[in-house]
Amino acid sequence: MNESAMKLGMNKTGCGLMGERKMQAPPVAEADLDLGVLATGTLTQRLQENAPAIGSIPPPDTAKGMVGAAVQALKGNKLHVYIDKLGERLAFERGGVRLYDGLLAKYETAKTNGEPLPPREAIEAIREEELEHFRLLHDTIKELGADPAAVTPSADLAGVQALGLMQVVSDPRVRFGECLSALLAAERIDTANWQLLAQLAQSVGQEETAKRFNEALQAELRHETLIYNWLGNSVTEKLKVA
Repeated sequence: MNESAMKLGMNKTGCGLMGERKMQAPPVAEADLDLGVLATGTLTQRLQENAPAIGSIPPPDTAKGMVGAAVQALKGNKLHVYIDKLGERLAFERGGVRLYDGLLAKYETAKTNGEPLPPREAIEAIREEELEHFRLLHDTIKELGADPAAVTPSADLAGVQALGLMQVVSDPRVRFGECLSALLAAERIDTANWQLLAQLAQSVGQEETAKRFNEALQAELRHETLIYNWLGNSVTEKLKVA
């Protein structure tokens, strides 16, 4: 078994170990950094005041979609809000499939290194369910007469979220067991948002769709429990003294 990547050794990132050297660093010139602006958040406020919207939602591109939006408007609902959240989950599920692909890519190396591993088939099964959820969302958006390829504002944000998690999983320095923390974060985000999406589907009268979304929620809850247990086993094994 290869030596664990987590070991004691020289680490120059701890400020407390730098001693007097950190005190001798030249001060930052006031002209280079307006500390007052940063401390009060004024800079952030100025940027927000002048920033454009993060994105927009295109109008339905079919007659069915236009009629559906009009019907929901008569009921006091803004259908585009629901479509925005559908786009969000679509983007996140796409990222979820890629996360599990990244995890599987590290499986054989982790096996060679002697890391504690769940059955490969269990990971592949979760990956397939994530893909099924992607297809469910894709079809739901099309049924509403909207464009599944459109990047809605919430989808844009979800893509940024997934990108950070993907950077963890794709980093060659990060071992299989350490990747599981990123997967757990993804699954917990997923469960909360599937619950919200099921409620929104119910609100706009999509009873059958809400039922399917709740089934997806139950699958995501199972994923979360599995990942949590796998991560716990991985950490417990590291804690043991050889």
